[in-house]
Amino acid sequence: MNDSMEQEKEILIASFISGFCLMVIEIGGPRLTAPYIGNTIFSWAAVIASVLGALSLGYYYGGKMADKNPTKEGLGKIFIICSITTFLAYLLGTFVGPLAAILDITTASILTSLIFFPAAATYGIVSPYIIKLTSKAGKEGENSGRVFAVSTLGSILGTLGTGFILVPNLPVKWIFIGTGIIMALLGIYLKAIKMNSPKYTIVLIFLMTLSVATAPIEIYKGTTVYEGESPYYHIRVLDGDFFNESSRILLLDNAISSGHGVGGKAIFEYEKQTQKTYELMGKTPKVLMLGVAAGTIIDGIFKAKPDATVTGVEIDEKTIEVGKRFFNLTENERTEIVIEDARRYIEKTDQRYDFIIIDTYRGKSVPFHLTSDEFLKQLKEKGTTDAIVVVNVIGSIQGDRSELFQSIYKTFANNYRKIVLFPTNKDYEKRQNIMLIATDRNISEFENKYKTELAHVQLDRGKIITDDLNPTDILIMEALR
Repeated sequence: MNDSMEQEKEILIASFISGFCLMVIEIGGPRLTAPYIGNTIFSWAAVIASVLGALSLGYYYGGKMADKNPTKEGLGKIFIICSITTFLAYLLGTFVGPLAAILDITTASILTSLIFFPAAATYGIVSPYIIKLTSKAGKEGENSGRVFAVSTLGSILGTLGTGFILVPNLPVKWIFIGTGIIMALLGIYLKAIKMNSPKYTIVLIFLMTLSVATAPIEIYKGTTVYEGESPYYHIRVLDGDFFNESSRILLLDNAISSGHGVGGKAIFEYEKQTQKTYELMGKTPKVLMLGVAAGTIIDGIFKAKPDATVTGVEIDEKTIEVGKRFFNLTENERTEIVIEDARRYIEKTDQRYDFIIIDTYRGKSVPFHLTSDEFLKQLKEKGTTDAIVVVNVIGSIQGDRSELFQSIYKTFANNYRKIVLFPTNKDYEKRQNIMLIATDRNISEFENKYKTELAHVQLDRGKIITDDLNPTDILIMEALR
C-alpha cells in the first residue's frame, strides 16, 4: 500500500513537471522565432493555436494508449519522447525561422508555429496516460480532477517562470535544451532507459549534442561585442562595416534598432533626416524621447543643442544598460532616463515638452497602443502650445502597402493642424523610414528650406486609429507583403 502511494506521488510530481515544461515551450516558442518573423499578435495566435491543436491530438492518442496496458516504465518512455521532440523544436526553429523571414507574416507565423506541434502533441499524451495509470475503481472522476489540477498548477508556474525569470535571463537556446534535459531525466527516473537498452540514450545524446552545437543563423555579420536577453528582446551589439563605413549597431531580435559610426556619427538616413528637424527647436528646448534604445538620437540632440534637457522613456531596461556600456548614452543633470511604457509615462507625467520624438514604431513590431487617437490626444496635452512632434514611421507612403502609414498620418492629422513628411526615398511606394512632423505651429520657413526633400501624400487609404478599433497588427501584415 505504501509502495502504491509512493508511486502515485512520484507520478503526480512528474505530471506537475511536464505541465511546467509544456508552458516553457509555449511561452518560449515565440521568442525563438521572433528574430525572423517579429513579435506580433499573429505569431502568438499561431503558436497558441498550434499547441492547442497538438494537445488535442495528444489527449486523444494518449487515451487510446492508456487503455492498453499503462505502466510506470511506459510513462517514462513518453517523457523520453517529449525530451526528443523538445530538442527537435529548437533545432527546427533555427532552421525554419530564417527561411520564414522571406515570407509574408501570416504564412511565416503559421509555418513557424508548426515547429512546436510535435512537442506539444507528445506532452498531450501525458495527462490521460497518468489518469489511467493512477485511477482506482470508483474514484476515476476524483483522480482525473487531481491529475489535471496538478498539471495545470505546473503550467501556471511554467508560464510565470518562463515569462518573468527564464526568458529575461537565459538564451532561448538553453531554455529549450534545459527543458529537454529535465524531461529526459524524468524518463530515466521512471526507468524508461535501462543500461542494456541504449536506443533512447543514443537518440537523446545525439539530439542534445546537436542542439548545443547548433546556433541560430545570423542575418547581420560582424564582431559580437555583446549578446544577451531582456524581457522584450534578444539583444546583440555588433562592430563591423555597415552602411559602407565602420560602425557599431544594436540589434533587437535581429532587427537593427540603433547604431553609430566613428565618433558617434549618424549612419541611418532617417536619423540624418531627424537631425534636420532640430532646427525647429528653441535655444534651450525641453525634449521628450519615446523609445530610447541605445540612445544614439539623444547623443545627436546634444551635439546640435548643447543646452537641451532630455527625458528619455524606454520600456526595456536592458537596452538602456547596453546603451550606456557600448554607445554614448549617459545620464546627467540634462538627461533623465525613465524605464516605463511610453503611454503609462504620458498618462502619469505632469511635465510639458517643447519637442517630442517618437521612435517606437520598429518594423515588424509596432506598439498598437501608441498609434491611437486617444494616445495622441494625451500626448498633445503634454506638449507646449508650439510643440513639435517628430515620429519615425516605417512603411510606404502610397500604393497597395500604404494603409499602415496613411492610417497613422490621418490619426496625427486629426490632432495637429500641420503634418510634414521627410521620406528617406523618393519612391513613395517603397517601404522606408518616413519622418513625420506634427505641430500646430507655423513652420513655413522650414518647409520652404526643405521643400525639395518633403513628400506630399494622397490620402486614398487608411482610417483614424482608435483604442476601440486598432488594426495596427493587420496593417503591419499588409505593409510587409
